[in-house]
Amino acid sequence: MKKVLFVYGYGGSPESSMCQLFRQFLPHDRFEVVSYVYPQHDCAQAVAFLDEVVRREGIDLVIGTSLGGFITLAFETRVPKVVVNPCMKPTVELPLLTPRPDHPDDVQPSPELVATYAPFEQRLFASSHLDDSITGFFAEGDELLGTKYVENFATQFGPVHMIPGSHFGNIPGVQAIAAALTAS
Repeated sequence: MKKVLFVYGYGGSPESSMCQLFRQFLPHDRFEVVSYVYPQHDCAQAVAFLDEVVRREGIDLVIGTSLGGFITLAFETRVPKVVVNPCMKPTVELPLLTPRPDHPDDVQPSPELVATYAPFEQRLFASSHLDDSITGFFAEGDELLGTKYVENFATQFGPVHMIPGSHFGNIPGVQAIAAALTAS
């Protein structure tokens, strides 16, 4: 059985709808999906914490969405990685976020929080990381990031797959990812 670490995006949680969809659509006899609360306020702390989880828990695959996708790419530990609608440039995208009216817990990212992502962003884009163990899935209808990072991801990291849906996920998008993961 593959142990999968799900890394949620900014303001998310281990109980996010995306995590629940992966738990629902990845076959239970082949995948166990776990997720942990991690310190999003500081990229170095988030990477260190989740990197340790990967090593300690014997994680076989990491799935990161949005900002969690960026953090997943920043991991030191070599483990197969899947990123979904990754926030490739947090220093550009996080300041653009505004709290959503229907999400009372949303918080505007502070300049201090954004600054913690800059060194990792610079390191990730300093050289090519082409690696067949890193796969990107991008939603055709991503209302938050669009498809502007698709070409950059393909050039910098590896294979790209377009999926139906939006930034925050939906059943057809997660089903497409689950089908790709079960086929491999």
